Amino acid sequence: MRQFMLSLPDDMLEAARLDGTGEFTLWWRIVLPQTKPVTLTRLTFVNAWNEYIWALLVSTVNPRLMPLPVGIQMLQKHYLRGVLFSGLK
Repeated sequence: MRQFMLSLPDDMLEAARLDGTGEFTLWWRIVLPQTKPVTLTRLTFVNAWNEYIWALLVSTVNPRLMPLPVGIQMLQKHYLRGVLFSGLK
């Protein structure tokens, strides 16, 4: 996120400062809207990861409730370990 903000053009920020924009308004109206795609991507990833972890925790209590991503991971862990790592031996 920091690198993305550093890549914003200084000319745009300087033009806003010349127009009399304060630092908070500069941040709120210019920088923050530019970071929406990065923020949305990061939040989507965190949401997907949290759903996976929650499903993993709940399915250890009752394996019949296991959703597909957790089931595939368990299948790989128990049955396909030799097949998955056969190229590394």
